[in-house]
Amino acid sequence: MRSLDWKETAELIGLFAILASLIFVVMELQQQQKLLDLEMRNSMVAATVAVNEQIIDHADIWVRGNAGEDLDATEFEIYQRMFISFNDNSFQTYFIFQQLYPEQKEQISSQYAGFLMRNPGAYKVWIDRERRLNADRTAVNPRETITSDWIELIETTIATIRSSQSTMEPQSE
Repeated sequence: MRSLDWKETAELIGLFAILASLIFVVMELQQQQKLLDLEMRNSMVAATVAVNEQIIDHADIWVRGNAGEDLDATEFEIYQRMFISFNDNSFQTYFIFQQLYPEQKEQISSQYAGFLMRNPGAYKVWIDRERRLNADRTAVNPRETITSDWIELIETTIATIRSSQSTMEPQSE
């Protein structure tokens, strides 16, 4: 009888050791996830800083391009490159938020849609580029939807913002 009690005690201790190990593993995984999240956010900030440095270096072109003002060929090329960097950074940020922080992804799409609403030159460059990319990608792979999904999301967000703004404007009597 005594050896049975010893055996049960050893099994119980072993069970607690396994449980403690599992708790430790879970805590380690949570800690690693937090570190990955921080690294991802740092990477997003670094990408944004790089885009902003381009914009600062060519602020006049950026402002005029966003407004839809005339740019010469060289200026337009510079503007398009800056805008593509800005767009790609916004899309990648949205994509990361969609995967890691789905409850916050609307922040990115609404900020980007608002930017395009306030900047008609940027909107024109964006929609022309996205439609071109969509046509090229679907020609290669008809099931490709990422570009058309992004266009639809931003266009829908713009419509929602405009609708919201029109209901908030005071009615004239």
